[in-house]
Amino acid sequence: MGLYKAGKIAISTAGAATGTGTAWTTAGTGIRTGQTILVNTNPAQQFTIQTINSATSLTLSPVPAAAIPAGTTYAILTTDALSVDGLGSQVAEAITYFKASLGGRAASGANSDITSLGGLSTPLSLEQGGTGSKTAADARVALQLGNAATATIGENSGNVMGSGSFGLGLQGSHAAFNLDTSPAMVSLLAPKGMVPFRNEANISGRINGTSPGIWIRTGGVFAYISVPHFDAGNVYISGGLIADGTPTSARMLYDNKNTTKASNGVLSAASPVARVVQSKSACLRPDIAEDSFEWCGDGVANSEARGIEIKRTAVGVYSLTGSMGFAEDSWHLKAPADPAGNGDLAIVEGEQAEDGTLTIKLFKKRYKLNEESGDIDLIPGIPMDVPANSWIDVRMEMPASKVEHKTDVAIETTT
Repeated sequence: MGLYKAGKIAISTAGAATGTGTAWTTAGTGIRTGQTILVNTNPAQQFTIQTINSATSLTLSPVPAAAIPAGTTYAILTTDALSVDGLGSQVAEAITYFKASLGGRAASGANSDITSLGGLSTPLSLEQGGTGSKTAADARVALQLGNAATATIGENSGNVMGSGSFGLGLQGSHAAFNLDTSPAMVSLLAPKGMVPFRNEANISGRINGTSPGIWIRTGGVFAYISVPHFDAGNVYISGGLIADGTPTSARMLYDNKNTTKASNGVLSAASPVARVVQSKSACLRPDIAEDSFEWCGDGVANSEARGIEIKRTAVGVYSLTGSMGFAEDSWHLKAPADPAGNGDLAIVEGEQAEDGTLTIKLFKKRYKLNEESGDIDLIPGIPMDVPANSWIDVRMEMPASKVEHKTDVAIETTT
């Protein structure tokens, strides 16, 4: 039997066959019209040669449903045997040949026998499970990976920081160092980043024990900020430059827990503190009971003044019970102020009884000519109630059992 299978073939949907490396017109090949040509597709396809146009061109029938790409193997049955048995033998031999050729190829659908794609020259797309790229750099671009994808984990320039770099995200214990050891503080071996520190000298009575801090080092000079810590309900921080091992003193942080906002919006250090009004129904200030303030009669008290009671007893006269009396340090009484910032709206006076009961009186402002000096003096006029758009601030001393120091201090409001 004769089989001609030199070169490769491509067939268009018009039945035009184009050969590569073929010699279809060469004498001795035995190729002629009417012969059968089998094409190595999956499944194999059979055509009849209608015309031989050149050594690389044939016209076939029937036409294929889809174009057969270049590089496809084929076989032409060139035997002269016309018997049915002979034709059957030829077809069987051709099928055996194509089975051998297809033996190393995976069928369509799910396959478990593919071990490599050595002949694949087109990268798989992202949709196909690939990257659509032939290089690692192009693959990172396709996957939208940035420079961190190629950076080494560490603390050097250009590296990606790992957990614990510069003390950030550090798990477990970390050796603390003393602020009192000057040589260690300025040495190049001193810690950098966020690290625990300890101050055995107990500077200002605020920094003690071991607490975390943020450190920035340039040569032998350090800048640092300590994490806030608490003492008697107040928050303290430390910070500054250290060049000789001596840190700066701790600073108190003023916030919405240890300051009060006066009726004109000015902040003052205060606690415990109360706000006195004519009555809850008469007060028009929506911020009268802000933050920790709660109503306690004809006024409100913050969390550290819980237990007091405020009562209006007459026009411009208010009684405050439950405290130990006015605060002895700094201010203790503020007149109602104009929320627009135009000064006090009245004159306030306070009296304290032996049991700590406070009597607060409010008067209209009155101006009188001082005949001796010629000045205009401001003096109390007739009693008046607290204006609806303001309040009286009172700062007191509270019994120790009623003081509730808070440690969950918000630090967003400072002065």
